Amino acid sequence: MVVSKFRTQAANRRVLLERFVDVVSEALTEKTTRKKTRTPKSVKRKSANEKRHKNCLKDSRKPPTRDD
Repeated sequence: MVVSKFRTQAANRRVLLERFVDVVSEALTEKTTRKKTRTPKSVKRKSANEKRHKNCLKDSRKPPTRDD
């Protein structure tokens, strides 16, 4: 790590030491893991309904079939 914020070496060392302490303390803190959640049934139901609706719209755009 290099710091040249101040003109004096002592001041730069102080700043460097503060930064180093911050970096080390951040590295030593334990990261919390993400808690997995399930997709709610209502959201799944809504998605299925939207898919069904889109399918009906697309089917209505198709030309009618000939039944002999």
